[in-house]
Amino acid sequence: MKKVIISIISSLLSLFFLCSPVAAITPDYAEDQVIAAAPAGSQTSSGEYTVSPGDPIQYSASLELPDTAALISIQPHSSMNFVSGGTLYVMNEKEEVVYTQNLGYTSTDGFFYDISDMPAGGGTGFFTYVVSASDVLSTGLVGMSGKVIVSDAEGKTLTTSESPAVYSLSATIQTVDTHLHEEETPMQDQGIITYNGQHVEGASFVLYRDKELKNPVSFKEDFRSYTVCSDGTDGTTQVMKADTSGTLTMKGLRAGTYYLAEEEAPVDYYNATTAPIVLSLDLERDNSGKLKMVMNETEPKDKDDEEKVVPKNEVIRLSNKGAGASVVVDYKNVNKKPRTPMVIAVCCGGLAIGCGCYVIGKSHSRPKTPNIPAEG
Repeated sequence: MKKVIISIISSLLSLFFLCSPVAAITPDYAEDQVIAAAPAGSQTSSGEYTVSPGDPIQYSASLELPDTAALISIQPHSSMNFVSGGTLYVMNEKEEVVYTQNLGYTSTDGFFYDISDMPAGGGTGFFTYVVSASDVLSTGLVGMSGKVIVSDAEGKTLTTSESPAVYSLSATIQTVDTHLHEEETPMQDQGIITYNGQHVEGASFVLYRDKELKNPVSFKEDFRSYTVCSDGTDGTTQVMKADTSGTLTMKGLRAGTYYLAEEEAPVDYYNATTAPIVLSLDLERDNSGKLKMVMNETEPKDKDDEEKVVPKNEVIRLSNKGAGASVVVDYKNVNKKPRTPMVIAVCCGGLAIGCGCYVIGKSHSRPKTPNIPAEG
């Protein structure tokens, strides 16, 4: 019976999610917190949920409240913004709702339920609350988890419930030419391979959510980092460009399939591929249960013929090490643009300057005709 009551209340408090691109989840009854609703398609193979800035997450909490409990405070993770909290329902051992309370807020205590007037005997408290991901997220394998703290009238903590962690993914794009400085040995930085002296600059990319390449991801740029943001936000861009370092990092990604299109090749190079690089971002657990990030690649297809496989010529390589995920676009087998026009221009310019100097020199070296006065 208790499960039924909780399920009904959870459904009522989740109505606003029906108008959003999220998937409702029916959680099993638990003496703790569970994720009740999350963005559609954001769950990973490991069961964890991933978010981008602005994404809502609804938590459902079911806590045993001792007789001395006076306050329930909600403390979201620092990367999450509190959005709303539902009514608190307290049930007794007969599974009867004996007490309700609305959410309160003060600048000192934050968001809380004042249950100092709860009937003697305590009970099981149930409520839901919603947070949304901020623009500043922990990325990789750093989970973002908040807390719900139950305390007595004197402020002493009685119980603490930690909310299930959510994650936000990132990936690095590197543009290189491994024919350059072949004597250099690639190094690793936090699991991501770096190429000393082999990066090439000027390439630009657009990340799409669909294979038709009609739904690009918008980013906020901050020194080689591009963080996902809502469409229409001021100061956003959809084109990511690799500067002199030949690298850029995408942050704030949910799990799922993306399509990375090369918009512009590096300086002096032709494009490496005309087809999008199909990437699948996910979280998995190894045999020991340790969480790891995985980025798989689907063989690129021709835009007009999905059955036709576009040869890669070892252009695209992926690196999955620990928390790092890297897309390496190698231009070693890509023809460079000819520099003949530049050479001709320089030669012509030099020739013109030389001819000019010669003419001026000749005019100065020519003997002057003496000025002989006319005979009278």
